[in-house]
Amino acid sequence: MKRGYHVIFKLVSFFFFGLGGAVFSLVFLPLFLLFVHPAAARKRALRRWASKSFHLFTGFMSLVGVVKLDDSETEDLHRDVPSLICANHPSLLDVVFLISLIPNADCIVKAGHWKNPFLRIILSSMYIPNSLNVEDTVEACRKSLDEGNHIILFPEGTRTPPGEELPRFHRSAAQIALRTGHDIVAVKIGCSEHSGLGKGDKIWDSPPGGVIRYSLHGQGILPFESYKDMSVPVGARQLTKDLKSAIFHNHNKTEDCL
Repeated sequence: MKRGYHVIFKLVSFFFFGLGGAVFSLVFLPLFLLFVHPAAARKRALRRWASKSFHLFTGFMSLVGVVKLDDSETEDLHRDVPSLICANHPSLLDVVFLISLIPNADCIVKAGHWKNPFLRIILSSMYIPNSLNVEDTVEACRKSLDEGNHIILFPEGTRTPPGEELPRFHRSAAQIALRTGHDIVAVKIGCSEHSGLGKGDKIWDSPPGGVIRYSLHGQGILPFESYKDMSVPVGARQLTKDLKSAIFHNHNKTEDCL
C-alpha cells in the first residue's frame, strides 16, 4: 500500500508540475515580457518566481509523503558572493531542490528539455542551454555571475548511474570557475532511494517504505584564489579532484576525473 501510495502521489506531483509550467508559459510569462523591463530585471523576477514555485512543489511532495528533505546544513548556498554551486546528481529532483533554496539561481539546462514547447519558453527566459559552444557558455556564465547570480552545475553531466558510488566528474565546472574568477561551493545531495527518480528508474518504481529521503549538505567553499596561479588545464584538473574529494569526503579514491 505504501508503494502504491508513493507512485500515485508522485504522478500527481509531476502532473501539477507540468500543469504549472503550461499555465505560467501561456498566462503569466507574457505579462512579465510586457511589463517587466529591462531584460535583466525580468530574468531576476523570473528566477525568484521559479525558486518560490519549486519551494512550493517540494513542500507539496513532502506534505503528501513522497519525499522528505533535510536542508538544515545549506548556509553556504546563501552567501552574498556569486559562486558556482556544484553538487553530485543522484536524482531527477536535485536541481529543483537547489533552485528552491536559491532565489537568484541560474543553471545550464540540458538541451533535451528545450524540446518541450512550454519548458522551452520558460527556460529560454531564465537559463543557459548546454548546446552552446565552450566560449559562449563561459561568456554566458561570466555575465550571469557578474549580475550577482549563483550558477548550479552538476560535474557528472548526468544523473549518477545505478550502483556507482563514486561517479566520474567532468572538468567543465572547474574550467568555468577558473576562467570567470569565481569560487565553487561544494554540495552533497544524499538520497536514500532512487526509485522512480534515479537514472534508469521507471516512473512506477517505488521505495519499500513509500518515501524517498533526501539531504542537502554544504561541503565547503573551494576559493578561486587557491588555483589562480596555475594554468587553466592544470588548475581545472586539481580543482576537479578537490571538488570530488569535498563532496565524497568519505572516499579516498578521487582520480576519476575526466
